[in-house]
Amino acid sequence: MVLEALLVVAAAVFLVDKNDPAQLSNITTTVAGNLGDPLYFAWQMAWVGHALADLLPTATLRPVEGEQHDVAAGVLAPVLREFAG
Repeated sequence: MVLEALLVVAAAVFLVDKNDPAQLSNITTTVAGNLGDPLYFAWQMAWVGHALADLLPTATLRPVEGEQHDVAAGVLAPVLREFAG
């Protein structure tokens, strides 16, 4: 499974480099522009989260109900406290 994950990452980097090499010039500050279909992009992000949770033996996927990618610290803190246990 780890090999498959590495192949997926390598393929993604290759495709980005082939289609838009400027995105990799400074990977810490570049963000993809027009992502096309936002519903497909959201599905893709959810799929990656589930795939990572399945790939890592001790990983768990914990969605926070009603939150997007910009979860407020006050909402995230109790989830992290519970996780750290």
